[in-house]
Amino acid sequence: MEHKVFDIFLKSIFSIIEYTLGTKASEYSRGGDKLYNFKRAGEIRRCTPEMALWNMYIKHFTSVQDIVEGLERDGKLPPYEVLEEKFKDSINYHILLWALLKERIEKGDTK
Repeated sequence: MEHKVFDIFLKSIFSIIEYTLGTKASEYSRGGDKLYNFKRAGEIRRCTPEMALWNMYIKHFTSVQDIVEGLERDGKLPPYEVLEEKFKDSINYHILLWALLKERIEKGDTK
């Protein structure tokens, strides 16, 4: 992929991610905390918010792995819209995990 084409692709990815995290955040937040659902899930599951997120993320990882394995096995890819959705979700979960870890560090909770 040429640099110029890749740069356009990258900008579109950032735009999609920014829109999704900005829009969906209101569905999953409470009291102004965008990370509320992971914190609450951690309480329910008796684990850290990070592990709660990671357990939810596995579903997205599995979808991407299935795409790669399907390409290897059958030489076929799903429609581009499916690829966009699966990769967007995976990238978003990494950003949300990063945010949880950043928040923990800022609070001085590194244990």
